[in-house]
Formats: sequence, structure tokens, C-alpha cells
Amino acid sequence: MKKGLFLFSFSLLLFTACSNIKEKAPSSKIYFWSDQDGQMQIYTMNPNGSNQQKISGFPDQELGYTQLSPNHQYLAVVREKERHFAIFILALDGKIIGTSSPNFDTYDDLPNWSPDSQYIAFVSRRDGLDSIYVMKYDGTQIKRLTNTPSQLQTCPVWSRDNKKIAFQFMKSPMIFDGYFMNADGSDIQRFGESTGGTGYYCPPVAWSPDSKLIGINGTEIVYLAAMYNNGFSTIHVVSPDLGYFTNTPPVWSPDGKRLLFTIDSHEPTHHTRDEIYTVGIDGTMLMNLTNNDSANDTNPIWSPDGQYIIFESNRDGDYEIYCMKPDGTELIQLSDNSTNDKIIDWK
Repeated sequence: MKKGLFLFSFSLLLFTACSNIKEKAPSSKIYFWSDQDGQMQIYTMNPNGSNQQKISGFPDQELGYTQLSPNHQYLAVVREKERHFAIFILALDGKIIGTSSPNFDTYDDLPNWSPDSQYIAFVSRRDGLDSIYVMKYDGTQIKRLTNTPSQLQTCPVWSRDNKKIAFQFMKSPMIFDGYFMNADGSDIQRFGESTGGTGYYCPPVAWSPDSKLIGINGTEIVYLAAMYNNGFSTIHVVSPDLGYFTNTPPVWSPDGKRLLFTIDSHEPTHHTRDEIYTVGIDGTMLMNLTNNDSANDTNPIWSPDGQYIIFESNRDGDYEIYCMKPDGTELIQLSDNSTNDKIIDWK
């Protein structure tokens, strides 16, 4: 097939498959990382893959652990200097807005934005062992939320309603329990065991849209509103016989009724490929959406209306962004270049 004819056919297919997205949410954008210009920057594109634009101008340096604010205006970046770590807040033009430690005199790591983009929860050992802190988006008003000197706390995750923060509490070496507290550090409660496996994979949990449930890699759901004498009610929505799970929590659908998650679909001696699954929160309608034995398919995200799913795949040699329906049909490639594209958000 001639190149021109192929491009025309591909464009027609792309428009047909994603036209409903364009009609329902013309202002929605997909945010993603790409190093197509030689350095990782943030780009946006329309839900059908068109109008790809670079919107960040970060300086030519290693960004480290990063998280984009929910309002897509700032980036929390962890930087290292002589084995000390600090969090810097950057505007998308690269300008530094603030920092947790301008002199790199402590260890600050794992920033997590509040849903209103006004605060950042993070881990710091400035007062001893790792504890959970919070600060204003510009690096001011730093406050310690947890204070248990003999035990490490890590991986803060803000609830969707801005009222609570989940985190991991080290029970014993390499064993972490799940806890949550009010955003001011009060009313700390335990909700699960070994929520993140090692404590080094963050975030370890995912809050439901109504902030009443917590999804854990595994995949389990903890019902925070259903108290029992021995703790919270937990349901295993996916059988462990299915495969070996990645160290990422599930992704909630906008209506809170379904979960997306990524697992290795092979035996542990053949741990090579990831697949994307979906399941109802009651454990029904489990489906493998990608069914691709020759590539890694990962990092799925729902569209704002829950009608589509985007994900990353290296099926063409490097990681590109793809779009599909929630049942795995109408698969379309949205990005296409010789470098890696990594999903940030769809809003």
C-alpha cells in the first residue's frame, strides 16, 4: 500500500473510532510525556490524537520523580544533590515556584497533589524517621502530619474529596500496612495489610470517586464505610489465580463501578508481558482488554465520561499511546513517533 493511501485510511479510521469522544467532550485533552524533541516534556493532544502540542519548557536536566498538579499548571519534581533530596515546584515554562528544601539539607520525596492543587503531601525525614508532611503548592506552610519516631511512614495519597490522606506504615522490614487520616493529620486509622508490598511503589492505593472506597493492588477493595468489629470490610475482586500483579493500584471508572488494572499474564518464570484487564467492583465481568502476547500494555486511564480507555503499549517498538472502548474494541493508535510517549492524564 502506498504511504499516502495508508495515512488517509489510518486518519479515516481514527476519526471514525474517536468521533464520539470529539462530539461529547470537544474541550477534553490528553496530557502525556514525550521526548520526541530530545528531552522529556509535557504535550497535549485531542482525544482523537490530533493537534499534538508541547506545553512545557523544562530546562535540560534530569527531572526525577515527578507529578503534575490536577489543574495541570505545576509540576512537583524531586531533585537530588549529594544524597539529599528536595521537592521543587515548577511552572510549565520551567520557572521555579517554590521548594521544600532550598539548601538540600534533608530528604523530601514522593510528592502527591491535593485534588484542588493547593497542597502537596510528601515524605520527609527532616525530624528523624520518614514521616508524612504537607506544604502549600509554593513550598510554604510546611507541616508535619504523622509523628511515630520508631516506625516509617511513606507514600501519601490524597482522597478525591480533599479531606483525607492514605499512606503506608511500616509494620516490619518490607511489610507495610495501609492507614488513612484527615488532611490535618488527625484521626489516623488502619485499613489494610501489605497495601504496597514493599513501600517503594507509590501511590500504593487508589481512592474511589466518592472517597468511600480504596482500591489496592492485588486487586482488593476496602469499604471504608462498612465497619465491622474486626476492622473494615474488604473484598478480593480478582482471583489470585489469574496471574502476577504489578505494583500499581487499580484505576477507578468515573462512575465508580469498574476498575482497570495491569497484570503479568504469564507464569513467574516467564515474566515478560503486561496485559490490561477490567472488572466490576463486585468481582463480575472480568475481561482481558488487550490480549496481546507480543507487547507490554500498561498505564490505562479512563476518559472523563468513561466511554473510552487510553493506555501505553510498546507493540510498535517504543511506547505509544492507544485508545480503545471499555470492552477492548475499536483499538486506535493516537501517537506515532520514534521515541517513548507516556500518559499523564485525560481531562
